[in-house]
Amino acid sequence: MVVVVVVVVVVVVVVVVVVVVVVVVVVVVVVVVVVVVVVVAAAAAVVVVVIVVTLTSAMWSKCLSDELGYATGVLSSRPTSEFS
Repeated sequence: MVVVVVVVVVVVVVVVVVVVVVVVVVVVVVVVVVVVVVVVAAAAAVVVVVIVVTLTSAMWSKCLSDELGYATGVLSSRPTSEFS
């Protein structure tokens, strides 16, 4: 009878330890996955911001150079008598 109780207690302890280890491993894996997802999302956000800033800068640069080119062209194409 005592042997049966000891075996049952040992089996219950082993099962509890295994369940606790499995739960800890699952929690660690979930935390790692969440951290990886957050890091990837942050990196993607940085890439998007860099792309948007680069495109916006290029667009403004093109607009300004077009406007300056137009203004220079208009000024240089006017007859000089207009300015005298």
